[in-house]
Amino acid sequence: FGNNTTNGSVVNVYLDDDVGTVAEILAFEVMPNMITPAGGANWIPISFDGGPVNIDPTMDYQILVENPGADTVAICTSGDVHPGGLYGYDNQDATLYRFIGAGNPALMARLHLAAAQFVGLQELSENGLHVGALYPNPAAESTTVRFELDEARPVSIQVHDVNGRLVLAKDLGNLGAGEHRHVLSTNELGSGMYNCTVTAGPVRLARRLVVTR
Repeated sequence: FGNNTTNGSVVNVYLDDDVGTVAEILAFEVMPNMITPAGGANWIPISFDGGPVNIDPTMDYQILVENPGADTVAICTSGDVHPGGLYGYDNQDATLYRFIGAGNPALMARLHLAAAQFVGLQELSENGLHVGALYPNPAAESTTVRFELDEARPVSIQVHDVNGRLVLAKDLGNLGAGEHRHVLSTNELGSGMYNCTVTAGPVRLARRLVVTR
């Protein structure tokens, strides 16, 4: 968000395909630490309600950031977009506009895409351990690790960076059978990609974790 954005303003964010809206988050509040100073590049991850979305390769997608109120909301730009690549929506008459001229600013809004086996909704399972998707992912401050045990086992969580270096470890002790959730703080991790491994007795399953700042 640009430095002239009103602190405390709210935005709605929609993901649309060729048919209609497939994901949204409403009334996302812009906090002071989310506003980029002049000349800065502060990316803010915004997770859709309901978690990650499966992308259909046969569809085209677009992101719509809506300012539903009277506060000032500015999206940072970087360079120019190709003619026809910028759209606008008028809330007054419900008209979608497409800017076909040259020199329109390229808004800094992008989707985080990852292979489904890492951050999709698909569950990983092996020998009595079942690990669900991390949420949110990408994460800024924390992510929730959801897993299920068929029987009681000692459980721990390890986070390794792309070089295989252990950067975070949590011993959860002996946990009983059933579903468990652990909120893992990412405040001490820098931006980048990590492997988040759940170890239950002799079984280890890993998910890819993306941290953004």
